[in-house]
Amino acid sequence: MSNKTAKTVQIAVSRDVAEKDLERWLNHKRIGITKRENMRDNIDILVDAVQDGQLVVEEDCKITQKLAFPPENGEGDVHVSELVYAPRMHFSQIQPKLKGIKPGDTETRLLGYAAALSGQPIGVLRKLDTVDLAVLQAVAVFFL
Repeated sequence: MSNKTAKTVQIAVSRDVAEKDLERWLNHKRIGITKRENMRDNIDILVDAVQDGQLVVEEDCKITQKLAFPPENGEGDVHVSELVYAPRMHFSQIQPKLKGIKPGDTETRLLGYAAALSGQPIGVLRKLDTVDLAVLQAVAVFFL
């Protein structure tokens, strides 16, 4: 991974705006109070990412993640620089991405959900930097 892909982090929106954007997304998904309390750490990761400009909650509640460290294809070319997550998914859309993944393999199952949400192959998602992967996982857990 080259340093030329790293971006300087600047505050894109205030904490208040970031929290309101994420609240709108959680409301759209109908995430209840108890689940929100239990997933506070994930919500904080997402709010931080919105505030930093890494995540954008679109008007239709799709989420766009601008990758901090886009994966390269081995020849130095970036083949994906952002991920767009669907606001809602039916299990029939997720199930094909979970085919062949053992129930106990939680990391790969979470990648399967993220692959269905983003339309990207699991192999591409496995190449993400840990910074980007943490945000991806924080989004995906709300679909479990």
